[in-house]
Amino acid sequence: MKRPKPTIFDVAQRADVSVGTVSHVLNDSCKVSEGRRLRVHQAIKELGYLPNSLAQGLRRQRSRLVGLCLPHSSSAYLAALIDVFEEIAANRGYEILQVLSRNDPLTEIHRVRALLTHRVGGLILVPSFEPHQTCQLVAEAGVPLVIVDRPCDNARFDQVTFDNRAVMGEATRRLIALGHRQLLFVVRFPSLVITRQRIESLLDAVHAAPRPVAAEVLECGEDEAIFGRRLATVMARPEPPTAIIVSNSMIASWM
Repeated sequence: MKRPKPTIFDVAQRADVSVGTVSHVLNDSCKVSEGRRLRVHQAIKELGYLPNSLAQGLRRQRSRLVGLCLPHSSSAYLAALIDVFEEIAANRGYEILQVLSRNDPLTEIHRVRALLTHRVGGLILVPSFEPHQTCQLVAEAGVPLVIVDRPCDNARFDQVTFDNRAVMGEATRRLIALGHRQLLFVVRFPSLVITRQRIESLLDAVHAAPRPVAAEVLECGEDEAIFGRRLATVMARPEPPTAIIVSNSMIASWM
């Protein structure tokens, strides 16, 4: 006969505490003495008790889930981000619920709306090209949101990204210092804020160079074969680029 699953009442009885104390330990909602906390965790381990995270989320109106929405997970950079977020969440007793927007604003808002139905405690968003409707949806839901990597014109949420202008300026100046006078910057999504920032910094560094330097921006597109033909055309010129800067690891893998 199949043994019944242990309940919170079984944990309380084994730990010799009240059900409320077990609940406080599980939800970290109230200060519990270290001795009682240890007894509760020991009872949970001995009984093999698994808390019902969905029920906990319904009671708190938020689960210990963090929603993560990314354009894709195929690049090395985004894959590394996922690993870091997973590790941080696990260390703090949270779980990551991940969805992909495919860089499409309509898919993004649909997928984020699905995350909100799970009553996530917060959201991390690497946004699509036009995330404004998604940001409005999250703002109306009152869920904390952090925008990562791709900054956007929205002051309502915290944003974490690189200093793209500084990094691009440094890269360009180093290439110029090495003697390069024909630069090519290959981008995938020229409309992104970070791409525009990089292009502006590239041109600023070129214009400030002590000797004449030419710089060109090439959009790689979504197809590797098409990109290969575009790049071949550029490289067949009488004065081809002597240095190429690429905007992400995917483009680098096509080179």
